[in-house]
Amino acid sequence: MGHLPSGGMKLQDMILDPSRAFGARRGGENIADVKHQNKSMEYFNFEFGFLRTLCSGRPGLKRHMKTFRHQASVYDVTNAITVSNRTELKYMKCLEGLTVGIVRDDYANMYWAVIEMYSAYLNAREMNRTSAETTILILDAHPATGLDGLWELLFKKVVRVGWLKTTTLLEQFALVPELKYVPIVRGKKPVPYIDDFRYEVSHRVGGFQGRGIDCDRIKITVVLRKKYIAHPRNVKGTIKRQFNNSDDLIQALKNTFPGTPVQAIALETLTIREQIQLMTETDILIGVHGAGLALSLFQVPGTGLIELFPYEYKSHRNKHMEQLAVWGGKLYSSWYSNNRFATTVHVPPRVLTDMVVDMGKRVCGHSI
Repeated sequence: MGHLPSGGMKLQDMILDPSRAFGARRGGENIADVKHQNKSMEYFNFEFGFLRTLCSGRPGLKRHMKTFRHQASVYDVTNAITVSNRTELKYMKCLEGLTVGIVRDDYANMYWAVIEMYSAYLNAREMNRTSAETTILILDAHPATGLDGLWELLFKKVVRVGWLKTTTLLEQFALVPELKYVPIVRGKKPVPYIDDFRYEVSHRVGGFQGRGIDCDRIKITVVLRKKYIAHPRNVKGTIKRQFNNSDDLIQALKNTFPGTPVQAIALETLTIREQIQLMTETDILIGVHGAGLALSLFQVPGTGLIELFPYEYKSHRNKHMEQLAVWGGKLYSSWYSNNRFATTVHVPPRVLTDMVVDMGKRVCGHSI
């Protein structure tokens, strides 16, 4: 048993016994079939012996467990590890190579899904494995969402513990730590392997991070936020922070930049692969603050992100997207509404077109 630089745990020759994972759900259900379920139903209780190892010495295990005590779900996994002798380590199937286990939290949020995927990727790299050699072991019972495609896009395969039927050997095993230890969340610089992560994800969808920016034909993408059902506790698909004048904004952009492709799209209408490919092709990304803007990480370096905020964010700034953009080599600018009572976001068209003019100068070094 050992620690990874990023805070993860690594072990060799683990035996996983799925019969010792108890829960109301097995995970991967259609959201329509589990409407209104409590989030507590989407986690397992792991019985002692869920994972068995040859690692010698319980004291070492206890010392490691303390590093996970702040997040009960990850702590439960480590607390279910027992030490066995070799004759007790019997198994029916094997997951060869590296398996990275993760208990996901905000699984229906694009920002946190990207952060968790990066964390798993970082664990793999720290163990000298590529993403193509790595199996992801989902240790929660969340239902299926469109964001599951992120994991399937990058890694060799994805296995849900709730779907396993027999004892399974994990040749190499790493357990992703809780999110607050992830370098991006901690604000640690430089962010290890972030460029490699961005490149690999983009490459999987046919995007090219080394492409040049055609300043004679800058591509502008405006992200719209439409109603959609993200998880069982939002069956009405309610979405906050929407434009209330998107048509006016799109028309103003087209009038101001007549030779420039301007596209307005709700990301949830696209597959994950299509969303990331769109980001790799976008030169200036515009949107109201929301998790979907996390995909700006996959824009090519030197492009720009314009983030628009409701009034409420003036007093408690959210820098998640700004940090992702800057760490990925993008240019960034923001705007805050002055209407404290509005439930939607109204951006004066002239304000937005001026911001795009300024961003175009920063991206290209001259007016677009």
